[in-house]
Amino acid sequence: MKLKSISKEEQVKFKKKLEDFFSNPLSIIPQMLDSSLFCPITGYAKKLEKMRAKNDFSYSGSDGFLSAVSETFKLMSTDTPILGLIKTPYGTVHYGKRGNADEKLLAGIQNYDNDVWRMLAFSNVVLTKNVKIYSSKNYFLASCKNTPPPMEFFKDVLEEEGIKYSGQDEIEIGQEDPSFYMKLFGSITIIVHRESRYKTGYSILKHMLINDPYKEIRVGSTFLEECSQPDISGDVRRYLAGEYDDKYFLSKVIQERQSYIVKNGLYGIDQKCFDSIDSFISNIPGAMDYAPYLKRYSKGIYLEAPALGKLMDLLWPEIGEEISRDKAGMDFKSFQDMQSYLMRESRKGKVTFEPWSPDSAFLADLIKQSQEQGVNNAILQFKDMARTHVQKAILYAFNIIAGGPTIGYVFSDDDVVLGNEVKGIIELIVKGESVEENLKKLRAYIP
Repeated sequence: MKLKSISKEEQVKFKKKLEDFFSNPLSIIPQMLDSSLFCPITGYAKKLEKMRAKNDFSYSGSDGFLSAVSETFKLMSTDTPILGLIKTPYGTVHYGKRGNADEKLLAGIQNYDNDVWRMLAFSNVVLTKNVKIYSSKNYFLASCKNTPPPMEFFKDVLEEEGIKYSGQDEIEIGQEDPSFYMKLFGSITIIVHRESRYKTGYSILKHMLINDPYKEIRVGSTFLEECSQPDISGDVRRYLAGEYDDKYFLSKVIQERQSYIVKNGLYGIDQKCFDSIDSFISNIPGAMDYAPYLKRYSKGIYLEAPALGKLMDLLWPEIGEEISRDKAGMDFKSFQDMQSYLMRESRKGKVTFEPWSPDSAFLADLIKQSQEQGVNNAILQFKDMARTHVQKAILYAFNIIAGGPTIGYVFSDDDVVLGNEVKGIIELIVKGESVEENLKKLRAYIP
């Protein structure tokens, strides 16, 4: 047991605090959420009321709670120059030690005015009688029959801990996806989004004293949940213990689920799972042109976005040699190198045309830049120059045609729709096939 000496002034304050408690000892009794014939909390309330009425708190039985009350009462008539210390995951609590009473029970009773420490007064019945205690600034509740606390209790906890939330039937913390969820006692759902830096699970558990928190608090994420089920129990324990904050815990879950897909021969893009290589390939623009090669890849694949260039970066060490020899007749170190070579070869005379508008000039300059500096450099440079919806659609189409770098975050849904509509026309222009005819077709999309 660790000890701490206190001054005379602190001793006076300590005894005054005890006097206040014994003037109203029922303040340590939580409100019951349910009733049970053998519930010890109800019995404690009755016995404390009798003790208070007689002003006699002596007790010689074997009950730990009542023994701790009795020994605490005796402290008022003795000097207490030294207090005991108990270190918990939520801080250090002080108490006056006397007799053989359990130190946690003593600490809980003597800190009746602290909504976290007062729960310790019932730590023995939580372990032996399956009692559950819930305590916050405005609530002090107990259950003997597994009745969960109301939604208002959890909101009170979050407000006390300085955690901003929204929602009525469900509690949400943050807004950005992906997210993870906590299902509390099978009835209360808290959704935590990726930008949260709080320690939400740890903060909630701080205000509950229950025998098996991992049974009552189920933590998971819908991110790739349908196909990726790695064991995250260790991460959940560390999260609830306060070792991880919300953001880091979610990043661990995402990382482990992505790795699970790759290790188990599965397929995923962003937050979506695919049941076959065919459905996976069909969701990546431009990938069908390489389907025979991709189907021979024997491992699982995960992509953060449906980008052909990123896919080829991952697979090139294994299938790149075969692809480059078949497509270009020589080896290339990367898919982008091969694509740049093929584009140069397909344009023996450089493709040029007279633009008729700022948006068509954007396409002409993009083609010219790719011829001079390579596809990757051109796409990355023009990404920052694309201002209009049409220009972004042109860039999207060109990126898919060329198998350039991943820049999917630039494009809106409307950009993608228009980009897919003009992709075939732009591809023919880039290859130098029927340029004038295809430019006329393009005018219908690019005013």
